[in-house]
Amino acid sequence: MPSKPPTPPRNILSLTTRTVLYIQYDFVALDGGSSIIDYNIYIDDGMGGNFTGPYKNGHTTNTWNSQALNLTTGLKYRVKYSCTN
Repeated sequence: MPSKPPTPPRNILSLTTRTVLYIQYDFVALDGGSSIIDYNIYIDDGMGGNFTGPYKNGHTTNTWNSQALNLTTGLKYRVKYSCTN
């Protein structure tokens, strides 16, 4: 198994808009002996509800944006991530 992600995802304030959230996350340091093939992003409904996803983000980038989702201005979204090997 890969190690636990070291820190929570972070909002990239310089890119985030009222309707598109941009986040950055850290790569995991230990892959458990098998290469990471995907980072999986999960986002809640903006009202503290259940998370949806995973939104697969590959293994070569550590940024993700919610452009494909219909986020609502004024809500506070929670984001988490994991990885798959």
